[in-house]
Amino acid sequence: MNYESLTHTPDETTSTIAFSIVRRTGGQWERVDFRLSDEAQTYLEHIKQDMHVKGGAYWTFCDVAIEHDGRYKFDYSYAPPYRLSGNLLDKRFEGYLERYLSEKRGA
Repeated sequence: MNYESLTHTPDETTSTIAFSIVRRTGGQWERVDFRLSDEAQTYLEHIKQDMHVKGGAYWTFCDVAIEHDGRYKFDYSYAPPYRLSGNLLDKRFEGYLERYLSEKRGA
């Protein structure tokens, strides 16, 4: 999941790309897009606010990966958010399924 946020601005702008990689019956892998719930976005904003209070800066985007076995990883950045900086046709996640499967085979 890639979550971009400029909620410290008056219009509280956000942008999300969320998907999961699932294995269907029969072994076929597939990328399934989903909408991040309002509750999940609220929790991300709470994390952002807490980190701001502790560190003084607001992060602008966060990548979250959760593996089937429960392992998870959060990556934060303070760089200008890609989509909210005008790159509305974000193609960075095209081919993600193939890259993910290739990485799993190599591990």
